[in-house]
Amino acid sequence: MDASLAQEILDRLLKEFRFKKEMKGYLRGGECPTCKKKELFVHAGNPWVVRCGRLNNCGETWHVKDLYPELFDNWSDRYKPLPENNNNPNAAADAYLKISRGFSLAKVQGMYTQESYFDNNLKLGSATVRFPFANGWRERLIDQPYRFGKKKANFQYGMKYYGHWWKPDSVVIQSVKEIWLVEGIFDAIALMHHDIPAVALGSCNNYPEEALRNLGISRGNQDCTLVWALDGDNAGRSYTKKHVEQAQAAGWNCVAAQIPQKGRGKIDWNDLHQRDGLTEKDIEEYKYHGALLIAKTAQEKALLIYRHDGDQTEFYFDFSNRLYWFRLDLEQYNKARQIQDDSEDSKTMSEYALRDQALVTSSTIRQIANCMPRALYFQENLITNESWYYFRVSFPHDGAPVKNTFTAAQIASAAEFKKRLLGMAGGAMYSGSSMQLDRILADQLYNIKRVDTIDFIGYSIEHGCYVLGDVAMKDGVLNEVNSEDFFDIGKLSIKSLNKSVHLTINRDRDDYRTDWINQLWTAFGAKGLAALTFWFGSLFAEQIRASQSSYPFLEVVGEAGAGKSTLIEFLWKLFGRNGYEGFDPSKSSLAARARNFSQVSTCILTVQP
Repeated sequence: MDASLAQEILDRLLKEFRFKKEMKGYLRGGECPTCKKKELFVHAGNPWVVRCGRLNNCGETWHVKDLYPELFDNWSDRYKPLPENNNNPNAAADAYLKISRGFSLAKVQGMYTQESYFDNNLKLGSATVRFPFANGWRERLIDQPYRFGKKKANFQYGMKYYGHWWKPDSVVIQSVKEIWLVEGIFDAIALMHHDIPAVALGSCNNYPEEALRNLGISRGNQDCTLVWALDGDNAGRSYTKKHVEQAQAAGWNCVAAQIPQKGRGKIDWNDLHQRDGLTEKDIEEYKYHGALLIAKTAQEKALLIYRHDGDQTEFYFDFSNRLYWFRLDLEQYNKARQIQDDSEDSKTMSEYALRDQALVTSSTIRQIANCMPRALYFQENLITNESWYYFRVSFPHDGAPVKNTFTAAQIASAAEFKKRLLGMAGGAMYSGSSMQLDRILADQLYNIKRVDTIDFIGYSIEHGCYVLGDVAMKDGVLNEVNSEDFFDIGKLSIKSLNKSVHLTINRDRDDYRTDWINQLWTAFGAKGLAALTFWFGSLFAEQIRASQSSYPFLEVVGEAGAGKSTLIEFLWKLFGRNGYEGFDPSKSSLAARARNFSQVSTCILTVQP
């Protein structure tokens, strides 16, 4: 790691996690954010990965890129072509690949160039790392890519890469026994560092038909195995199944490899390269998860799990978004093995095949749910002392998953769980026992993720974050709500429980209009601008109160028909709330006033007739 960057990271780690001592090149005794124990440690010389030492009870790890992304997103400013570096035109790209991606420059030299990208709509630019790809190129933005929304990488306009793949220069695929097919170029390079021959498809939906045809011709046969190792998200898993089926129909021998996705953020092969997660034992585990993904039947998947775990005679598993229960009758299994010993099969079949045959005849697989319920996280309201488990229920048909909450009482027994499941997801049926439900939830709820909640819309001073419906703003960065209905912002996980206030927020700066200010002046004059100033200031009322100890109230007084309600509706509309005037506190009960005032985190503007 670059010395200045390492020192900057260490300074932040020491301040945030309060490491107590240094021993044998490691900082130790830091407080783990997950288990709150002082078991955190990190390498003092190369502080890449922060780990919790409680392997059995916690074992969480964090890469410093996830903890402090701002240190790894502006390479052009940090690494410029300078005379002492021989005016290297690839200085920023070299630093990005070496430091941010963990690559040896000696192994990737000559495969890339440093270029630039400019977005005409956003009027923003960035340096890029560009790789030749098919009949064009693909490049990665390396300077604050979050400014460009979801665009972190860019293909040359008009290029056609479908049917082709990208291959590292040093990888020779004409003589290897296995070829790994991954999505990203950086994934292929990461595997190359571990002597695993890999090619990059560019996207999960690119089936490399022409590249495979050329490979078959160059090899003279198809005696190698294709390892489909696409990303672990829904798209990657779906296309893995499709590509395996298509490649097998073309005569290729196929297996799959999948990275189990746990916690926040997607983990890819480049991440594993940086986290020492590509050992021989690790690779076997990823292939096991790949085999589970492409299993053709529920029975095949159950046998894979049994062979892998070995000591479980009963367990649950999902197949095609249905929940199953596997049970092995050991007495019947032993009888089946005895019968095999006295049969001709023992002479013609392998021990592995004999064992599988006995397992099939002595095991039962029963569907216990026509859907797949999955506990996502735990959320609680500290004010009301209420708590819920947030579930996602997926179906074997093409319908979208249903997400909603379960209380502790609703998951405590099979009968209550069945009732709640039927109530939240139409047609979802659980037919298992309470014992089976306990077993399922024991796995899913262990060390479950916790999400902070607020019961209003607006600014939360405790979290330093604006939560505005389906968007949130923290530290000047706009964040979209994720697929699990909460905001995952760095180390913060947060959501609002408020469902009564609906905001329509414009995300496109080009759609912003400025003619409304003239209309406000024409209609209300200086008084309208005074109300607007107060209203805008209320967005920062919490910050102002923290600094100045108070924020004023504004009372608008006027005759009937003077436009007071119109002004209030207009100001609310500026904030994304259409057709809302407010409520009359004098005509509401104490509970109603408290409920209305707690819906938004702003000041109160009252209208006096």
